[in-house]
Amino acid sequence: METPWLISYIVLWLIVLTLGILVLLLYRQLGIMYLGSAEGVSRDGLEKGTTAPDFNLIDQYGNAQRLSAYRGRPVLLLFGSPHCSPCRTLMPQLHDWARSHPDVGVVWLNAASEDESLKFVSDLGATLPVAPYTPESKLMDRYKVRVTPFMFLLDERGIVRAKGLANTKSGLDLYYKELRSGGAGSDQGQDQDHEHEHEHEHEQSIAQRA
Repeated sequence: METPWLISYIVLWLIVLTLGILVLLLYRQLGIMYLGSAEGVSRDGLEKGTTAPDFNLIDQYGNAQRLSAYRGRPVLLLFGSPHCSPCRTLMPQLHDWARSHPDVGVVWLNAASEDESLKFVSDLGATLPVAPYTPESKLMDRYKVRVTPFMFLLDERGIVRAKGLANTKSGLDLYYKELRSGGAGSDQGQDQDHEHEHEHEHEQSIAQRA
């Protein structure tokens, strides 16, 4: 009688352990799905109201690009990559947007080597400042960015007023309205607006990580 009872006891514990492992794996998968969702990505980036950290990079013209040099005017920082398909689609739209917003400084921060970045510029005919950076700079970590294209709109003092995925010119317009409103209003409502605007393109962005 003792042997069957012992076997049953062992089997029961094996079932409990298996179920425990399955639950942990499920929670992990749900966490990954959340991080990859529009809502999860909307939480990326430096918090609004934070002063953006300075950087010192060299653009395709050999000019130094320092965030501090833009103090006194709004700035749009766009984190992109040559390997990001939505980034290539966005670049010409960003040029159009910049022409219609001459008051805003625009800098494309390119997750690439210098050679890769120059080819990217040449392929797309980019005339906006495109400044490459390497993983060693930890620039994405400093700005808490995981996916591209991701943008920040800073006010004249270098404070983050709007942020999020930027796949289209119309999306940039929404963020610009948020900048001009001083980032006021319900963050939740603003996030929802941005999520609806970019939900389809976001799936492509996740697949093209920097």
